[in-house]
Amino acid sequence: MRGKDAASSPTACAWWFYHVSLRGNHREDLFSSPQDRAVLNGFVADAIDEYKARIHAFCWMTTHLHAFFQIGEAKLGKLVQHFAKRYSRYRHKQLRTTGQLYDGPHRPFLVDSDTYFLALLRYIHLNPVSARMVSSPDDYPNSSHNAYRGVETLPWLTTDVGLSLLSKTIGGAHATYDALIRGDLGVDPGFKLVASDDPRVIGTDRSLASLPPPRIKPRSRLTLEQMAFEVCAEFGISLEEIRAPSRHRRLSPGRAHGILSAGARNPECPAPTTLSWVPVGTQGIPNCHTYVWSRADALRWAEHVAQA
Repeated sequence: MRGKDAASSPTACAWWFYHVSLRGNHREDLFSSPQDRAVLNGFVADAIDEYKARIHAFCWMTTHLHAFFQIGEAKLGKLVQHFAKRYSRYRHKQLRTTGQLYDGPHRPFLVDSDTYFLALLRYIHLNPVSARMVSSPDDYPNSSHNAYRGVETLPWLTTDVGLSLLSKTIGGAHATYDALIRGDLGVDPGFKLVASDDPRVIGTDRSLASLPPPRIKPRSRLTLEQMAFEVCAEFGISLEEIRAPSRHRRLSPGRAHGILSAGARNPECPAPTTLSWVPVGTQGIPNCHTYVWSRADALRWAEHVAQA
């Protein structure tokens, strides 16, 4: 996750660690030749340089991509878009086609690097073996595996952090890395991408709890009670109508606006955590289908309205 001091630990940098995956649309191939993967390598190298990031491991599969990034103040999404969009344009020009190359946005997982760095390294490099494309990762040329073995050099790839976790000498690190891949180091061979209660995080629940809260700069200092009266005035409804069990459609816009405004404008409410259509059917907000940050937060708004 986030490091403490670059001098205190090989992985402890003041940056964030992420595992990123990106899949081809309809599971279609992303590559037609080794040259295509070389082009993607160049785009990734440019993105790392542009955003002052690091890539600790990668594996370009036929239909999807895996990468292990370390990034600081820049946004991860910007870095991924930098190489993904360029490769998409390259591919469309090559195939003389248009449309969506990927099946959607990249999937980022925040990584507890102190606990899962080596496990994730192993997971990424064994992808071709798991997919039964090769019997050994040594035989798969489109990953960073052979760079960790010391038989390939990629200037844009950072291997020293991972190798330093394995041994104090480069020769010892390469040998220990081979043992890691064979499963001789006790690293969980059943490692999965989700290890905590939060599906966006690869880490322990203790590391999840250590994350700092999001920085929220509210646009308003109105209390929830003041906001309730403001919403009622704007939509021409009363607090009694909002509190009532009525399911009249005339009341839904005001109720929905109140839910969203509370999260976006008031410092007492937490930041959005989900963005999906959620039916809220209790505490004075019956049958209100709207974008809410969580059911619990919607009920919290309703409780304040009921008390106003």
